[in-house]
Amino acid sequence: MRIIKRVTLFAFIVTLFVTCKKEQLPPSTTLNQPIFSFNGSIASYNMTLQAGVNNYYMYSSFSQDSSGVYSFTGALKSTSTNQNSLQITINDYKTSLTNAAANINTSLVPAFYSYGKPGGNTTSYSVKFLPLLGSGTPSSYLWNFGDGTTSDSISPTHVYTHPSNYHTSLAVQFLSALNNVDSNVYKMGTPDASNSITLIQVVNGGGPPTNMKFTAAYNGTSTNFFWDFGDGNQTITAGDTVVHKYTLPGMYRLALRVTDINGNISTFNENIVTTSYSDSSDVNYGTLIAPQANPLSLSNVTITYTDGGGNVYTSNNSLQSSSSWFKIISVTDYQNNQNNDKTKMLNIQFNCLLYPLTVGSPIPASGTAIIAVAYK
Repeated sequence: MRIIKRVTLFAFIVTLFVTCKKEQLPPSTTLNQPIFSFNGSIASYNMTLQAGVNNYYMYSSFSQDSSGVYSFTGALKSTSTNQNSLQITINDYKTSLTNAAANINTSLVPAFYSYGKPGGNTTSYSVKFLPLLGSGTPSSYLWNFGDGTTSDSISPTHVYTHPSNYHTSLAVQFLSALNNVDSNVYKMGTPDASNSITLIQVVNGGGPPTNMKFTAAYNGTSTNFFWDFGDGNQTITAGDTVVHKYTLPGMYRLALRVTDINGNISTFNENIVTTSYSDSSDVNYGTLIAPQANPLSLSNVTITYTDGGGNVYTSNNSLQSSSSWFKIISVTDYQNNQNNDKTKMLNIQFNCLLYPLTVGSPIPASGTAIIAVAYK
């Protein structure tokens, strides 16, 4: 049984009437209130939907299905028809007891989200973290998984439920009192997840100063490589190879950041030991990533569009393009709606295909939107 609460957010319209009536306000005027809107393209036609214009309202709702999964929905539509309306629904990342409060600050966070598909989608990831140590005897490990959780196990397994970019790290304390840290950014379920970096390192010369040649193996289409050599020197290269001279023997933290043609960023970090360095108590780590089944479509998104003729299109289709993406840019508190339900205001961007519920070809949809969703 679904428990559904739907109400209308109409604060924007009320503000228009109670404020100055002596002039016609432009659509972009906010009057210290957010404008709930969609600006983008659907079926290759530019489109703008805005609460407070042409009898459009921002409808917020939440529901809970029989499995205990909450769904948070915002819909821009006219008061007189469902035609030319856009609805966005985001599932919770976990199940909840019936009528229990949703942990909205964890459920909806700035991140990339995957589109739901019939039967569920693979959007959670089990990651096995593997320490890679040089010489030295470790006395303790501390893993930080970048999502607020840690582990002191030697080789832990961690499950990420949200597709996002996670800044992970491993700190190892050695019996020799050295404390070395390795860190990296892992992209789980994001559009640029395939843009990974590996490093081929060639050392030239026998002693200090040491010339070291670094070549990055990057499988994306990059615009620049930003190198930080860990000795106070940095450089930007257009190609994937750089030569750097270390004047003193030692262990240095090499950091590489690569930006692709879409502005996505991938990072690589590693401790570099030069020739003649005597203490090689080094630490870095690798990962083994295994996608996990997600039959309840946790953290999945569904976009529904109803055109001017009443035809309904949805993103919930097994043929959804691999290049489709959905991102929450920001999440902020908003006022309670008419039913006194709490709401959040979401700033989102997306690109996807929408499939007709009956026969016909899919249509492309992309743009930005500011919506409100209610929650318990």
